[in-house]
Amino acid sequence: MDNKTLEFLKSTEHRYHALGSLPNPKFDVLARKIADEVHKVSLDPVSPSGESRVVVDIVWVIMLFRQKIIDRDKAVNLLNALKAATDIPEFTGEDWLKTFLNGDEDTASSVNIGRTLQEPMSRIAIRKKLIELIDIAHDSLEEILKAAKDNADTIMVGHTHMSQAQPTTYGAYLVAIYDALSRSLSSVDLAYAHTNMCSAGCGALSGTGWPVDRYMVSDLLGFDELVEPTYDCEAAQDYTMDILFSIANMMLTITRTSMDHEIWGLEEMGYFTVCGDFLGPSSLMPQKAHPGGRMESIRIYANNAISEATKGMFALHGEPYQDILPIYNGWTSAWRAMSYAEGALTILGMYLPNMIIDKDRMLQLAEEGYSCMPDLVIKLVKEKGIGPRRAHRMCGTTVFLARKRKIKGNEITSELFNEALSLNGEEAMDITTEEIQEMLNPIKFIQRHNNVGDPNPQETLRLIELRFDRLENMRKSQRQRKDKLKAADIRVEQEMSDILG
Repeated sequence: MDNKTLEFLKSTEHRYHALGSLPNPKFDVLARKIADEVHKVSLDPVSPSGESRVVVDIVWVIMLFRQKIIDRDKAVNLLNALKAATDIPEFTGEDWLKTFLNGDEDTASSVNIGRTLQEPMSRIAIRKKLIELIDIAHDSLEEILKAAKDNADTIMVGHTHMSQAQPTTYGAYLVAIYDALSRSLSSVDLAYAHTNMCSAGCGALSGTGWPVDRYMVSDLLGFDELVEPTYDCEAAQDYTMDILFSIANMMLTITRTSMDHEIWGLEEMGYFTVCGDFLGPSSLMPQKAHPGGRMESIRIYANNAISEATKGMFALHGEPYQDILPIYNGWTSAWRAMSYAEGALTILGMYLPNMIIDKDRMLQLAEEGYSCMPDLVIKLVKEKGIGPRRAHRMCGTTVFLARKRKIKGNEITSELFNEALSLNGEEAMDITTEEIQEMLNPIKFIQRHNNVGDPNPQETLRLIELRFDRLENMRKSQRQRKDKLKAADIRVEQEMSDILG
């Protein structure tokens, strides 16, 4: 035993001694960081402040100047002031500018010519958060695929209705989880498209008499589209609901797989454990080292994200279709939901590589159980000429006897099978124990199940490679989003330089 471990065991960190490996405080730091991130959202019912507000003001001033609505002197004074405000989180727009410009109200108020105050500041803040969430989701999906590839031949019992159903592999299970999450992520992508639409220049609802160029503003801010009906710009909040519903759907899958893993991690099941960093200690029970604590944290974050979807929906329910504070404030639920989702996805992505799979234990439970029985039914129908329902009855009665006598699946003999037939009023069948055991062998079961999407390892690996390719395409689309926003930032800098000389 190394000196570091010996020193740790002699320490007073009694809660962690049963973990099996030294704890790593960075995971607790991560949990606190995620919790803090959730509460960063501004609950100001009027407007988000800081970075998104500054950039919108800068672009609006550029447009006002290009459209000859304000002169160069006003544009230069405003842009210089806004450059100074870039790193001020509490930037409040016109009021701050008036103070900065020594009380010059005429110049400061020009920043709001022809526009309403908040749009599209919340959309800019939300899209940045969406990009961050999508990056984390991509990383988690990659970890799922890696774990699936490593476990394409890890045989386990699959369950339906919390009962043994058919053998499968852990790799095949993870591919299913990947697909469910990636479908939800495609909805997040759609939510991004609906979010990344520019609503600037709508006035209160009927636009403005000033000759503003809304398309220029949209382009400089890096938006993909313009919300054309000015009434829609302020009244709608459906893009927020798109975000909330897509995240809620993703988190439902997260909660379900976390519960599966917590069950499989029970010592009575013993499918796997995790390294000490992820095990849960106890201040009372010295033997406590359960692998479910992090999965419970995942469910807390996921449940909170789902609750934000409910809150967001009821916040908008029954409100008029117009610019009104409960409608505008809806974006805050989306922000919190995304923060919670980031926490759940981050922990899942870190958990999977730290799992210690007990393949022998998983195979043992599959061998001792009766989940291969459906293939014995197939053999009876295909080779013995028995009707499907009769074959089902014969195998069901065999399992009844085996359970009653505590005979395991890999111990079932032809004598037991024929005894079951006699109870069904059937004649004894010419079938050997070897034939029966070949059908009840989970390794051979998995080999036989090689249709599209079946858990045969080669089929699972084929599916995984396809999904690695699709994930790379997702990352490519994400890079294009980021590149477009960077290009827009560069154009804004160029426009500012041209005006400022």
